[in-house]
Amino acid sequence: LISPHPRFSFHTMGDAKDGWMNEVKDHRVLIDGYYYWIIRINTQDAKARGIKNHDLVKAFNDRGEVILAAQVTERVPPGTVHSYESCADYDPIGTPGESPDRSGCVNIITPARYIGKNACGQAPNSCLIEVVKY
Repeated sequence: LISPHPRFSFHTMGDAKDGWMNEVKDHRVLIDGYYYWIIRINTQDAKARGIKNHDLVKAFNDRGEVILAAQVTERVPPGTVHSYESCADYDPIGTPGESPDRSGCVNIITPARYIGKNACGQAPNSCLIEVVKY
């Protein structure tokens, strides 16, 4: 997973789920009355997992789980997925800390490591995850 700064909002500011930002194509996808954060997945990887455009998927690792809307694309290479960091909400579908988040908080699955031994900048913009159809 690569998770750079969001394209349409400034960190969590401006990501108000009840505002006009939800109408921006590629920011969130309305599925069954809920606006889901997008994860971009390569066509080959999506096909291997039975994932189609706007299917709900679970992105996970040993740190947590996030439910996202798939955007099947050739814009990311096979073996890589892309989702912006810094959604403005945390909305677990069950017990907080023990169940998947459905608001798109991919920071849950990124590590808290630093960019280097002698540098204090965080490096949470990439990590290893698995993606499956939800």
